[in-house]
Amino acid sequence: MSDELKRIAAEKTAQWVVPALIIFGAVLVKWLYSKTKRSWFDWLRYLTVSIFVGGVMNLYLADIPDQDMGPGAKGAILALVVLVADHILTGIFKVGAEFARDPHEFMVNWSTTLRDIWRGRK
Repeated sequence: MSDELKRIAAEKTAQWVVPALIIFGAVLVKWLYSKTKRSWFDWLRYLTVSIFVGGVMNLYLADIPDQDMGPGAKGAILALVVLVADHILTGIFKVGAEFARDPHEFMVNWSTTLRDIWRGRK
């Protein structure tokens, strides 16, 4: 029974602890190399979003067999997704806010609106 518990513990560690360390490492790297000053609340929000997105992505990657994609590739994908998750969600919220403000104007001028959001003008 003890060997079975050790095997299950090793599987769960590989499935959740290692990805959690990758998520925290990606957030730490972004924090160290960030040139903008952010408050502790911003970093806490970013960490929360990263943990959520990383957890969902980890559930998806756990279904892919290791012979198809190695654990290193899974870790790299997880880190990249976590690094850009906050930017993608922020962009989606900005597009949604512009659409909610005036749906007709957004649909008529969608290319210039998206360009302005992409360049940080809105």
